[in-house]
Amino acid sequence: FNVFIIKVPSNESGASQPGTATDVQEPVIPVIMVDNYFGSTFDYAGIHRLLVATKTTVISNVLASNFPDYDMVMIIVNSNHYGGSGGMYPVASMHSASVKISAHELGHSFAGLKDEYWAGDQYAGEAINMTQQTDLLRVRWKNWIGANSVGIFQHCCGGNSSLWCKPHQYCLMQYIDAHFCSVCAEGIVERIHSLVSPIKYSNPPDGIINDTIYPLKFKLDLITPSPNTLKRIWTLNGSLFKENVDSVLIEKNDLLLGNSLSVSIEDTTQLLRVDNHIHIYYVRWSIGNSTTGVNTITGS
Repeated sequence: FNVFIIKVPSNESGASQPGTATDVQEPVIPVIMVDNYFGSTFDYAGIHRLLVATKTTVISNVLASNFPDYDMVMIIVNSNHYGGSGGMYPVASMHSASVKISAHELGHSFAGLKDEYWAGDQYAGEAINMTQQTDLLRVRWKNWIGANSVGIFQHCCGGNSSLWCKPHQYCLMQYIDAHFCSVCAEGIVERIHSLVSPIKYSNPPDGIINDTIYPLKFKLDLITPSPNTLKRIWTLNGSLFKENVDSVLIEKNDLLLGNSLSVSIEDTTQLLRVDNHIHIYYVRWSIGNSTTGVNTITGS
């Protein structure tokens, strides 16, 4: 992951505290209206800790002018008070817990995770870590039941919380001092695989290999440096050639009249427990008589 920062100065430092929250006895923090660039404010929707950058058009304009090819955004508000939010433009303050706040909010925005505290009926729905299914054999996280304290736990409290279940009782999607539970971590890994291949490029690239200078060298450049969970299997003419290396040398006496070289890259991470579902990526070359290519296969 590459992270870039765009520094955006405001006329006034901090975030507004309008004192309109209904979930606490105000004023917890002195009421103040701040002239900041993104309209960042606490007390959004009557919730004191809900810190939102309200000027979304301004945010999109800043991104378009400075870094239009972004994938994810996190707005950091120059306030030491606790707060944050998810959504299209997740937000965190400069509170000492902001690293965990940011991870929690990106859990929503990046991986589609639900809160594991009861946030209200309007936020309920079937998701990676939320369900109305209570059958141990059918629940979406059935392969994690009994491992790492994963189970089926009823939400609490208020509204229709009794109708909904979560996989864990101490996850970062509920408690700011926790880590992601196994179910949420699996969802994040699956999201990463849906967006990017672990292969940056191969050398030589696509094309028929007609080199006559031996040994021939074939190399992978992976986005994840070693050590990692990527199992690499090289095969030459259908037979195992090398394992768990990023490059191979082919000598002339290794070759037949027609030759095919391939390497499979499989993510063997223990963070995934999905039935009949694997992440394997292939690079294939033909030496001397046909084309090469890169191919991704995800079993499901």
